[in-house]
Amino acid sequence: MFAKAARYYVNSYKGLSREIWLLAFVNLINRCGTMVIPFMMLYLTSQLGCSISKAGIVMSLWGIGAFIGSYFGGKLTDKVGFYKIQLFSLFLAALDLSFWVSCKIIMPFVWLHFCWPW
Repeated sequence: MFAKAARYYVNSYKGLSREIWLLAFVNLINRCGTMVIPFMMLYLTSQLGCSISKAGIVMSLWGIGAFIGSYFGGKLTDKVGFYKIQLFSLFLAALDLSFWVSCKIIMPFVWLHFCWPW
């Protein structure tokens, strides 16, 4: 039964181009990387020494930035094309997430993650 379902799934997506498969794979890796977002509150309070209220403000800024970024990302996708925008944004997200490791104070963390005018 599982083999039949897996075969049906693979056959459904067989005609997609190599670029689409690569983009889907990179997007999967990126989504795995965003699993750190739920733990950001713990990181801000325990590693960076922020108060719970400051960490809450940072998380609120993340939500607002995600909302606004989605809107402008959609507009930009209409003008430039989805492939270039996704590739560029996934590359920037990888750089952004890798910066978290070296950030030891709160203001550069907030500025680079939520306020930088990309």
